[in-house]
Amino acid sequence: DKINKITFITLDGESAASNINSYTIKQRPLNITWTDNVNRWYHNARGHRPSAEITAGQDLFGQVVGLSDGGVVLDSGTNLDGTGKVELVGGNAVNVGKYTARVAVLNPNFTIAEKQDLHDFYIYRRKITIDIQDRTRQYAESTTADNVEAQYKDVILTNNNNNEAYIATLDGEIASATGNSNAIVHSVYKEVFGVEIVAERTKDGKYFKAGEHTLKLSLVNNNYELDESSSDGKFTVTKRDLSVSMKQLPPKVYNGDYQQIVFPKNSQTVTAYGYEFENMASEIKVEYSSTGQEPWATNPIEIKNVATVTVHCRVSAENHNSFTFTLQQELRAVYIEVFVGGQEETVYYGSEIPTSQQLIEFLHMDFTIEGRKVDSVADRAIDPSIVFEFYLVDPTSSSPVYSRNADAGKYTVSHKLAKNVTESIENFNMIYHSSDASASSDPNRTGDNVNAYTISPKPLYVNWEQSGDRWVGDGKDHYIFSNTIPI
Repeated sequence: DKINKITFITLDGESAASNINSYTIKQRPLNITWTDNVNRWYHNARGHRPSAEITAGQDLFGQVVGLSDGGVVLDSGTNLDGTGKVELVGGNAVNVGKYTARVAVLNPNFTIAEKQDLHDFYIYRRKITIDIQDRTRQYAESTTADNVEAQYKDVILTNNNNNEAYIATLDGEIASATGNSNAIVHSVYKEVFGVEIVAERTKDGKYFKAGEHTLKLSLVNNNYELDESSSDGKFTVTKRDLSVSMKQLPPKVYNGDYQQIVFPKNSQTVTAYGYEFENMASEIKVEYSSTGQEPWATNPIEIKNVATVTVHCRVSAENHNSFTFTLQQELRAVYIEVFVGGQEETVYYGSEIPTSQQLIEFLHMDFTIEGRKVDSVADRAIDPSIVFEFYLVDPTSSSPVYSRNADAGKYTVSHKLAKNVTESIENFNMIYHSSDASASSDPNRTGDNVNAYTISPKPLYVNWEQSGDRWVGDGKDHYIFSNTIPI
């Protein structure tokens, strides 16, 4: 039943003469119907090869005719446009490309009609939509930018718990045709797409700057196609709050000049984070205002006279919310002690009252400023011997004494601003002590009521002379007082 050729022979069994034609039965050609696989899109597995069957209605003469899978022609396919080369995977068409399938008939009485044993088929890209989810974190929160990036790529994107990192959706046509809604057919996202954190960093590269940045999506697998509705994500780094621990400055002491109210920016007074904390001196900005409103200036406010001043301060830094507060600065009076020595010479009633400089020299007056000796150069603006005029005071009436007719008695020393000095007397805290006292830097120390200067009674000469009547007689003065002569 499988006759391929009939040969005629003679009765004696010999072959017929060569001029006797043989009779040949050729294989019957069969038409093949090819059916493409319903899943024409990449799904990371074999099974794309189309199916082939003998076209119905052909006479097979009762023969059993089977078809064999001839596999894929050659050892590779091409790109969809027919160029290049796409390797097979285990002899199977898996990746996106154009391939050719082949089929063969198993019954030798039949063959496949011309050009119907081969059929081109295609694997198309898997079209997906990926929406990268927005993320937010605080500036310099708990770790560095490198660690944030590694955590995002290696843990958050990999796990994608509850779609917190991205949402992947399969194209509706593919899902409908295949009955499979899985967008990504790889177990590791990195084999399909990548996400880069596109964000400016601080100068040292350690931290992402505060602001709105981008989680940039990119496709890394040629077997997929991103739908145009796919979207990058936003990576928002929020600012940190600055805080200030010092709102009252240590007191300053009057020194005769303008002094600045300066907020000390350091890690003990300002709480900052990240690069700004690590570079506090250069990155933290302090501004001042007398009203708490514009204009704000980086130049500190200055004070000269004794007072407690309230200044509005604004501390700011990149990647941080600014912090505005009031700052108090006390400028207290300079503490001066006057040590009064003993009076060396006797001064009698009617003598000239000494000048300020004469009192300093005559009473050996010595001065300290804040418990230290006076520096004639550095302390010129507050040197008591220059700034003040010293004068005598009547302790009984508390009145100044300038007249040479001042009564004999003990006098204290006081002071007033010199004529050419325009400063306020309130800027000075003057305390008097006797010369045997020790210096102190305590501005609350109580002074002594020093009786520094004594005016002695003026001695007089008395001239006596006897009258001319030297005899005893009633009603007559025998001696009379005639004159007084000062010494």
